[in-house]
Amino acid sequence: MLSPLKGRTFASMGIVRGTATVADDAAVAVARAANSAVNPRLIQRLDAFRAYQARGGAKDMLAWVKSTQSNSAYGTGVRSGYVKWINSVESVHGNSTLSSRTAVLYRLEDPSGTLLKWGITQDMSKRYSNEFLLDKQMFRVAQGSRADMLRLERQLIETQMISIGVDYMGPELRDSQAYKVLNAALNLTVTERGDFKLGDEPSVNVVFLVPGSLGSLDFDFPLEGKFSAKDKLLRVDIPVPQEIVNSESISEFIIDSLHSANAVAFDFFRRRGRESFALEKAEAIVKRIQNSLAASA
Repeated sequence: MLSPLKGRTFASMGIVRGTATVADDAAVAVARAANSAVNPRLIQRLDAFRAYQARGGAKDMLAWVKSTQSNSAYGTGVRSGYVKWINSVESVHGNSTLSSRTAVLYRLEDPSGTLLKWGITQDMSKRYSNEFLLDKQMFRVAQGSRADMLRLERQLIETQMISIGVDYMGPELRDSQAYKVLNAALNLTVTERGDFKLGDEPSVNVVFLVPGSLGSLDFDFPLEGKFSAKDKLLRVDIPVPQEIVNSESISEFIIDSLHSANAVAFDFFRRRGRESFALEKAEAIVKRIQNSLAASA
């Protein structure tokens, strides 16, 4: 927990000098929704600060709190505890489905590429200790509101004949064309899930490897990866050429790669000789993804 106001700006809390703010209203609403006990004195303190602003007061919140801490007329005895309270409520808020903060959906794998879990965090760098990650890898899959990431996580766990994963080898790739289009394609695979349940029939997890400042690739073809017999899921790695990471042709490359991954999966399950991969069904999914990407371009 941050100490009161340490490392924070009032703008980041929604507090703008001379104007009313909705951030504290949201904090109060979230606290109540979470059955938190809201000290009436803190609500009184907030009202007093707003009244001061409405009268044209020029002090920001920190200066106003300091100057009125011992004045009972402003809704406090010695210290109101307002700043500590607002910080604690924001902490609850961040982990709530009501949170407006950006959340990250990630994929945790072992060194062989086997999926260990899907997860959601607000800070990839602090989710696990370095010791825990010695024999594991985390990959950013998507980001957005916590509610949206929870829905996407549930869909990824339960349903997908074709799923997409991405390994971005550098933080600068967040601004790339590849990041934009791959995230769109990932969401579309969820939309096209139908009534598929993982483990019911053979499926493929297509993992795009995007080179960047933290790594490069030494192969340029679809690579058959780890297979989970329990989930009937084959991983296929797709290396993204450096020259198209920021190219408009990235969409065409993704679609071609999905077709290639389907072919690899079909051949793998044919050789395995138990259940066949529903190639026609998988190809129809890719075609719908292609149409959707073209429509949104």
